[in-house]
Amino acid sequence: QQLAADELCFFEQLWDEEHLTNYTDAPTFAPTTMAPTSAPEPTASPTKFDPLAPTAAPVPTTPSPTSMAPTTKAPVTSSPTAPMPTPFPTLLPFPEFRYVNYANIAGDTRNQASVLGYSEKDWNEIGRYGFETKSFSKLDRGEKEAALAMGYSDATWDCFQSHYRDYDWFELEVLGLDDHARTLGWDERSWIGETNPPSTDESTWFALSADQKFAARKFCYFQENWDGVTLRKWNAMPFPYFRYVVYNDLDDKTRDVAMTLSYTDKTWDNPGTSDLEQWSYSSLTESEKGMVSKIGFHENVWDCHMNHYDDFDWSELIEEEVQEPFLVLGWNEDNWDGDASEPMSNSKDWAYLTTKEQEAANELCYSRGHWDELPLSSWDMPGNTSNEGGISTASSGRPMSLALIVTLACSAGLALFEL
Repeated sequence: QQLAADELCFFEQLWDEEHLTNYTDAPTFAPTTMAPTSAPEPTASPTKFDPLAPTAAPVPTTPSPTSMAPTTKAPVTSSPTAPMPTPFPTLLPFPEFRYVNYANIAGDTRNQASVLGYSEKDWNEIGRYGFETKSFSKLDRGEKEAALAMGYSDATWDCFQSHYRDYDWFELEVLGLDDHARTLGWDERSWIGETNPPSTDESTWFALSADQKFAARKFCYFQENWDGVTLRKWNAMPFPYFRYVVYNDLDDKTRDVAMTLSYTDKTWDNPGTSDLEQWSYSSLTESEKGMVSKIGFHENVWDCHMNHYDDFDWSELIEEEVQEPFLVLGWNEDNWDGDASEPMSNSKDWAYLTTKEQEAANELCYSRGHWDELPLSSWDMPGNTSNEGGISTASSGRPMSLALIVTLACSAGLALFEL
């Protein structure tokens, strides 16, 4: 129940409706010392914390009887010049600037990335640049300045960039992250490299259990950065709401394009019935590609939401790293190529798919409306004035959108919100 509440952005004080003055150990947005519960005696001006200065090693102290920190976490020292690492990230701001394709990043960000030694390939291939394993305290002054100018704090760097891999086991205990590391199969010896890493270190996000995904989120992982998905694909997967508006409610531009692409009101209002949608983006003519791009389609959006990879060879599914959801649905190379019977899932209605099968279908941009071949009039979509059945599409697809970013930023587990 605590895990479920955590996913809904609750933490202890919020759940117990504590007064804000009691939030002495509440999650913070950046590493900071905890405010005293009573007014301090007047003193000389405190030393200002310099984030560029080396960070002292954390030293645990005896918890105060009034402390609200969970018993599994060591409390935070009150020294303003040697701040402790923040308790595991609950409200860390999401560093959106880091997850933009290199070709689209702002000039200032690109300049700072250059200072940090990023090439275009290093930037787009999340987690494959060795420099990203360094904790903020190990950066030199110039690197710290560049990271701060880019928009990082020491807390967001250590979680989203290095995922605490440069911390020792004692520091994980201080942060309350050691139990989450154990859930992922780590122990003190494997963490410091004395023994082999756990099998989860090579697992895909899809193969992790629910508890393991929750633990991974405490280290600021989510599907895309765990699986090492290139940034070239991240921002190309917004949900194409414009395609799920009934034909009679389309704006003039979209209707004109739809007519040029030989859509009728019937084929538009019944997704999957148009001949055009049987083809992958690469199989479209140059004219067709130009027309679909006018209304907002990109290659990855088309292939997932319109074609659901049906026009791909099995080798292409592997190349696109989407074969695992198909395997869960019972597909393999033989039946995909027509050399064996189709899996049972292919003849099931959405309601009769298992939870795992529905999750797999979501990965392939299916919702109930797609899967059960329902007309758009029964889909609950913005701009749809003819909704009859209230079928929501909120669970379809794998976009990296603002919905994902906002949810990551607020969720105690940095939970991934998958449309």
